Amino acid sequence: MGTARKTKVSVTIATELLSQIDTYSERSGIRNRSNVIELWLRRAAQMEAAHQLEKDTISYYESLTAAEQAEDSEWAAVSTGSFTTLGDE
Repeated sequence: MGTARKTKVSVTIATELLSQIDTYSERSGIRNRSNVIELWLRRAAQMEAAHQLEKDTISYYESLTAAEQAEDSEWAAVSTGSFTTLGDE
């Protein structure tokens, strides 16, 4: 697989943040600031995606009608019972 296409950008950041990047670079063995920043941005993006999924899941369950909630509870009970039965074998 080839390398990902990258775009060069210029940013202005606080001096103390740059110091943290350099410290992380030294401790981790990642010698390139761009690679450290890209790693941190990827982690932040993953955390944001997980947070958004959690919010969307909460919104979904809060939007269910009483009948839909009851049906969901029934499915949960059935699947939990099936899992327990399989686990006991």
